[in-house]
Amino acid sequence: MSSYMQDFVQKIRLPKIAKHHPVAFSVAVALHLVLFVGLLFSSVQRVEQEPEERLKKVNSRAIPKAVTVDLSEIKKETQRLLDGQKKKQAKLKREQRRLKELEDKRYQKQRKINKLKAKVKKEKQAKTLAEKKAKEAERKEK
Repeated sequence: MSSYMQDFVQKIRLPKIAKHHPVAFSVAVALHLVLFVGLLFSSVQRVEQEPEERLKKVNSRAIPKAVTVDLSEIKKETQRLLDGQKKKQAKLKREQRRLKELEDKRYQKQRKINKLKAKVKKEKQAKTLAEKKAKEAERKEK
């Protein structure tokens, strides 16, 4: 019978990948065997249970329990929430005031710049007018 086994083993032809990469092939085969065995023994009990039994177990776990809550803790928490809202509103008002002040400053600076531009423009006009008069006076003298 051992000769029969030897003949059988010799007749087995391995794939090309097993010949080219024997370590990788053997690791892959071992990994597949481990996965197969793991899946075989993993959820056997869960599959055998009926859905009704599972529901009974879930319902028995979810029995509500009485809980006592201190009223002062609720009041403290609501007060903390109200204080937080008041702080947010106060911060928003401060930011709006600061923004308004910045806009006012920007507006005042813009007015100042516009006045200076108008003043420079008038001075240029006065200068050009004075130059024209000086040129006319030169022409008349010639």
